[in-house]
Amino acid sequence: MGKWQRGVLIAFLIVFITGNLFLILKKDSKIDRAAFFEKWNAAKKEDLAQTIHTSGVIAPLEEHHFYFDSQTGVFDKFLVKEGETVASGTSLFEYRTLDIEAEAEKIEMEKEKVENQIQSLEEHIDQLEAYRDSLTFDEEEKSSEKSILSGIERDIYEKELEKNLLEQEVNKFEDQLSSLNDQSGKITVLSDVDGIVKRVREDLKNPVVTVVSSEPSVKGTFSEEEMKKVSSGMKVYVSSGSFKKRVEGILHEIREIPESEPAVEKASRYPYTVQFDPEDAEKTLIGSHVDVTVVTKEVNGAVTAPSNVLVKEKAGSFIWILNESGKIEKRKVSPGMKANGKTEIKDGLKKGEFVITNPKAIQKGEGPSFITPLKADEITKKDLKRLKKEQIWKPILKGFLSR
Repeated sequence: MGKWQRGVLIAFLIVFITGNLFLILKKDSKIDRAAFFEKWNAAKKEDLAQTIHTSGVIAPLEEHHFYFDSQTGVFDKFLVKEGETVASGTSLFEYRTLDIEAEAEKIEMEKEKVENQIQSLEEHIDQLEAYRDSLTFDEEEKSSEKSILSGIERDIYEKELEKNLLEQEVNKFEDQLSSLNDQSGKITVLSDVDGIVKRVREDLKNPVVTVVSSEPSVKGTFSEEEMKKVSSGMKVYVSSGSFKKRVEGILHEIREIPESEPAVEKASRYPYTVQFDPEDAEKTLIGSHVDVTVVTKEVNGAVTAPSNVLVKEKAGSFIWILNESGKIEKRKVSPGMKANGKTEIKDGLKKGEFVITNPKAIQKGEGPSFITPLKADEITKKDLKRLKKEQIWKPILKGFLSR
């Protein structure tokens, strides 16, 4: 090849490459440019939960205080000692009333008040059961069916438990009336809970007897910021080194009054109580410390995508996917709850569709075709020998010019 021929060839190549680069890089160019990205993942269906992590301590679920009014009678004797285990209905102490008729009337009034509370609870339970039985769910609502029904069942269980406790209290009043009539004014005060006698006041300062329930709970405090996210009835997980597995419970009580006197220079903390089934925990030593996880919001069976793949624009939220045609597609989606670096996609994405996980790599005007990185470590000399020269250089030049 002569010098002039080589010069013409070099000039042609320069013009060819320069022309292609100009057309590709020119603003508003009509030439399709392939997008380049490295990673993509299939969309999954999974459970998402937003949580709060805090700490607590194992403590008796409740303390029950029993009082003696010296104006209503003369104290006789204590019938229990500190540390003694008692059952509902166990006699705690005795006194003699000064006015049998007045005492009987007082007990009758208390009994009637509790019976009215039982009636209200029964009506409430009937309403909850009727509401539960009337619920129907379509396909779109199936993911939330379980959590809604479990919430209603939990409310019914709590009301039934409250009703049982009130019925025990009615039995206590009936025993007191019977004792009053049989023993000429002697009143026996009975425990209305299974538990342990925590304190007996021999000096008769009230409360003269304190009984803590045998049912354990977790007690702790929330910060002001955490109080904005929590509410009674939320699911809670309790874990400890003494538990083989974490224990599920519910947020039984939250007090809206700080545990200590409010002060400008000190952050307020609000007490909470978690109730759980002691049979689920192998060892519930009173006073042991535990980790507490409160589930503030959850979605079961949600189609999810990594939160960082969402592209937010004025028109809404978008994701880049690899569609069934083997092309990239920018698709508008409806995002939902976020948790642990993932976002629920309520509409616009199906399980199994491939989501591009580095959408920032796609430049404006690129697509719908795409290229991915060359994995040189997977290419062998034997593979290259089987290819003709034009088969090697054609995809290399195409990849270069497509950018």
